[in-house]
Amino acid sequence: MILPNSIYKYADLHIHSTASDGETSPQKLGETLSRLGVHIAALTDHDTVGGIDAFSRAFKGLMIPGIELSLIFEDEDVHLLGYGFDFHNEILLERLRYYQEMRRQRIVKICEKLNDLGFDIHYEAVFATAAKTQAPGRPHVARVMMEKGFVKSYEEAFQKYLGFGKAAYIPKAKMSLDEGIELLHQAQGLAVLAHPALCRSESVWRKALDYPLDGIEIFHPSHNEKFSEGLMKICQEKKLAVSGGSDYHGDWETRDRLGEYGLNLDMWILFKKRLKDKNTYIVTYL
Repeated sequence: MILPNSIYKYADLHIHSTASDGETSPQKLGETLSRLGVHIAALTDHDTVGGIDAFSRAFKGLMIPGIELSLIFEDEDVHLLGYGFDFHNEILLERLRYYQEMRRQRIVKICEKLNDLGFDIHYEAVFATAAKTQAPGRPHVARVMMEKGFVKSYEEAFQKYLGFGKAAYIPKAKMSLDEGIELLHQAQGLAVLAHPALCRSESVWRKALDYPLDGIEIFHPSHNEKFSEGLMKICQEKKLAVSGGSDYHGDWETRDRLGEYGLNLDMWILFKKRLKDKNTYIVTYL
């Protein structure tokens, strides 16, 4: 029987800041998590480690280096969480810089499509909105659309224009699952499959389990108890690490609550052992 989410306040291992598409600065997140009494936290911004230093300085608990990589697998979007890696690793940083530039080019193309649809949206305005991030994305476009009065909410922007298959949608340049796992492993980190329930088909995330993953994110706002229990059985059978977190992006998203999803103390102890067993970069101060 899986415990209620309120128990999982010891470690929140999935959080986003203004370094990518979150609404809250890394410093503010660190301060808020400290006030909430969360002991362990990982800032897992999309395709960037740019917020980790500021987050680490502000958070009073133990900070785990983290990231969420955007991947393509079986022609579908898959996300990979990385933990405990050397976030100064030059091979990792070089690949992230490449994909960050691809993100910027994507924004330009999205704005071109929006202009073709009659919306006066310039990519420079989007980059200005995303000035604090190394990973500009569609939420920043949506924010400019809201500021100009073209839409009333993020949801409207995505449902009508920016979402998959919509008129202004442009696919994101993404690394393969193989590349993502190898990138994290060579930087001495764990590679964890993120929120399987958000994959478009069950067959995709199940096929991903045939790759050399280190764990699965079990506790997530998109996972109900039955789904989480099924994932727990898979982790036990395959001897994979169990992870979890709020996937917090900001208070505008009601589905995620900072610090309310993640691991309890017993689960964290097991996860920490996996970090140590992996001989990770972070092992020196666990």
